[in-house]
Amino acid sequence: CEKVEEMSLTSPSDITTDVEANAISCFEGANGNILVTASGGTENFSYEWSNGDIENSTNNLSEGNYNITITDTNNCAHSETVYISEPSQITLDAVVGDISCASETNGSINVTASGGTGNLNYAWSNGITGTEVNDLADGPYELTITDDNNCETIESFTTGYYIHLTLPTNYLF
Repeated sequence: CEKVEEMSLTSPSDITTDVEANAISCFEGANGNILVTASGGTENFSYEWSNGDIENSTNNLSEGNYNITITDTNNCAHSETVYISEPSQITLDAVVGDISCASETNGSINVTASGGTGNLNYAWSNGITGTEVNDLADGPYELTITDDNNCETIESFTTGYYIHLTLPTNYLF
């Protein structure tokens, strides 16, 4: 006696991923994160990140590449690399114009900044906003530059008065 049955074997589909990566908000920060949603394969996935995390998400990331390996119940694996970026550092160039006489208020500071994310906002310690301050007296001034992510750079400047002496050529020390 013999029994013949027909069977159809299907293999599960490949593991696929949907990746949501959030970049770091400030230069040299560590607030990036990645969320991976796996599908296909055979459910009950395990996750292993290159930084040691074992969930489908990893947080508090600095700039760089992060590798994830997703393994299903049948031990089928899918690996992926995700890059977390960071904005460029806020940098600036400045031109300081010193005052012409000790009692004058004709000093100035003009800055050009770049980097960060989005628009840059300038706030001076004397209440002025913008890239240039004029009519300054002798003294220290602080500038806080903030980008759209509220990342900031603080720089200090000093305007001064310098005495320029002209000594006779026959003056002896």
